[in-house]
Amino acid sequence: MRKRLKSFYSAITIFILLVAVSCSRRQYHDNTPVLAKVGDVIITEKSFIESYSFGPSFLKSVDGAKESYLQAMVNEAILAQLPQVQEKKSGEYVQKSMRLLKQELLVEKMFNVEVGEKISVSEEEIREAIAKSAIENKVKYLYTADFDEAQRLKAELDCGADFDSLLENKLGRLGIAVENGETDFIGYGELQEPFNETIFNLKPSEISPIISHGKGYFIIKKVGSRRRILAESDFTKYRHRYEQVIRYKKDRLQTGRFLKDFMDPKEVVVDGKIFNVLARTFHSLIKAAVQDSGLQQTPASPEPLSFRQVSEQLVDYYDEPAVRFKDGHWTVRELLYHLSYRPLDLRAADFSELAGKLRTIIGRTIRDVCLEEEALKRNYDRDSEIRYQLDRWERKYTTQVLIDSVKNICQPEQSEVESLYGKTAYAQNVEFEQVESYLSGLLTMKKAQDRLMELAKNSGIEVILYPENLKNVQVDEPRAGRLPDVKVYKLGLPYLREAFPIPDVLWGAEEVLNRLLGSSN
Repeated sequence: MRKRLKSFYSAITIFILLVAVSCSRRQYHDNTPVLAKVGDVIITEKSFIESYSFGPSFLKSVDGAKESYLQAMVNEAILAQLPQVQEKKSGEYVQKSMRLLKQELLVEKMFNVEVGEKISVSEEEIREAIAKSAIENKVKYLYTADFDEAQRLKAELDCGADFDSLLENKLGRLGIAVENGETDFIGYGELQEPFNETIFNLKPSEISPIISHGKGYFIIKKVGSRRRILAESDFTKYRHRYEQVIRYKKDRLQTGRFLKDFMDPKEVVVDGKIFNVLARTFHSLIKAAVQDSGLQQTPASPEPLSFRQVSEQLVDYYDEPAVRFKDGHWTVRELLYHLSYRPLDLRAADFSELAGKLRTIIGRTIRDVCLEEEALKRNYDRDSEIRYQLDRWERKYTTQVLIDSVKNICQPEQSEVESLYGKTAYAQNVEFEQVESYLSGLLTMKKAQDRLMELAKNSGIEVILYPENLKNVQVDEPRAGRLPDVKVYKLGLPYLREAFPIPDVLWGAEEVLNRLLGSSN
């Protein structure tokens, strides 16, 4: 059975959905059943499951989740094929993103060949890990994007402050219920590192150190534990998940050994004088940007500075050796190029911390460029899976440029935000200023969603769905945990991308607004 459409389906019912991971007109096609054909894009069972598996758990606890996911994939697959989106492939954002992505895929291929494919996991190891997962823990957590605030909160806790009171005060200022700072019971292996080991090594009521992750900081308190009774069927149900957990741990150990053997012969040395110049240049430019903006802390990254500004400060050093190898060197100009396509997180309380972060970033950059060069010598760039991934990410990046541009012209009037506030339950117990930004964002997304839907309706792109194939797709049902959320990582490498594309949150704006308005009745 199949259903034919020529229009953009109705609005989806989830706040964050996963984008189409499909085969392009170049037809890097896997052999799994086809769930949808959207013009030249094919969405297969494999690509659907990959996307679905990497989605936040709370998005998959609704009725019709699979159908909603597929609809989101169809939506963005249509947009990706619009002529105005195709033209964006040559833009700076897309080109830099694709440059980094290609490097990451080649590095990942190197690790898979040299490490992953050589690792084995026994059935006994898997059963032991599943048995360990019977012990589940519940935690509360404080989160902030501000390192200074994280330090202040930890200092207060060390001096005897009540964790629950700090959590309630912080969430209360944001108009968020305190329950949102607590997880459900979570089993071993369900959270990414460093959360997984940290939580399971905490004693009851013990509070963790500050955990730096992504673009924020967490402080976690274990508030409960319980033991599940495992049935024999659970060992079958969770076998694959815990095989990956064990493989991940072994990967980390073997990866370190491989890197040492690979990099040591290159005799890499970063010039100390040049490093100091780089660090002080970044520090001074970031400090100036903070002063100009009136902020009281360093920004999340120096991206607003652009590498053009950095390069202008370092023009006198362009041709000096910055990184020396046994068989050559990189000049300052070459090092800046390799850094320029990587997002840099240089949040730091002082120069010393910034220098430490920059040292790590440069080290990873050198490592990845060397691995990429070796991968190219082995012709890994011709690998069909890598080219398939590049296709789907190019569609995502170009589509996101369109989505962001539409968002920018869909800002609501102040009166619209105030009107929405008056129709919600917030008006009864939360000050307008506390939720103004949130409500404004929802209205922006809803307006942008409507415009994008109109573009797609007029596209003339044919959509063919195969609902019977979707019905047969088997996916793991997630637990209803809240942030920190359940994710899976391939090798635990410090990649700067998600493993699979995730669509923009605007696709769920209408449903969120409906729920918000419905809750006030």
